[in-house]
Amino acid sequence: MSARCVLITGAGRGLGYALSRIFLIRGWRVFPVVRKASAIPAFLAEHQKRCCPVVADVAKDEAVSAITTALSRGTNSLDVLINNAGILGWTSRIDDVTPKELLALIDIHCVGALRCTKAAFPYLRAADNPIVVNITSRYGSVSRNASGDFRNKDGQVMYSYRIAKAAQNMLTLCLSQELDAYGIRVCAVHPGRLKTACGPSDADTEPSEAAHKLFEWIVNADRGVNGCCFDLSSGGKMQW
Repeated sequence: MSARCVLITGAGRGLGYALSRIFLIRGWRVFPVVRKASAIPAFLAEHQKRCCPVVADVAKDEAVSAITTALSRGTNSLDVLINNAGILGWTSRIDDVTPKELLALIDIHCVGALRCTKAAFPYLRAADNPIVVNITSRYGSVSRNASGDFRNKDGQVMYSYRIAKAAQNMLTLCLSQELDAYGIRVCAVHPGRLKTACGPSDADTEPSEAAHKLFEWIVNADRGVNGCCFDLSSGGKMQW
């Protein structure tokens, strides 16, 4: 029986790197998508036979052909796609935020996830019970923003990041409605408040811990997760 396959974007560091390692340790064939070739040796050192690194920038259209080529060379089907690639915005006031910054984040978080899903679609269709997991954020929840959960005393707002994640959430819903007909589940998962270089001030979870939780969540996910958003830290659903 051949190994199950997963493609993970943003795999060069943080949650993406931790996810790639746990899937490899558990015996999966992993396609880690990284922006720079210099990140590849870290993957190949321990798991060369089951690791198929992909060098691609999900913010560029060329990522589609790079991912398609890698999948065609390494597998006939893809069980899991994790759209994890993303960056934070740099400004938090209307006087400073620029259309260029906003469009750059939307291109990575939302359009980037679309590019990767398009590239993986034929391979997802060929799998028995495939799932697409878009890594979202609590800051992308329109409901929680509207309730004032993230209102800062100084009035600062991460415009670009919140808007980009909200756009990604809508992409998740759109994909879930269309791809359900092909037996492909699509959902969003907030991995928790991660302790990373660009993590929030209230971060309380190591990427490795979140990766283990997400791995177990994915392998146990049923059809009911399609079109839903989940908070990994609480184990329940999160309001869009």
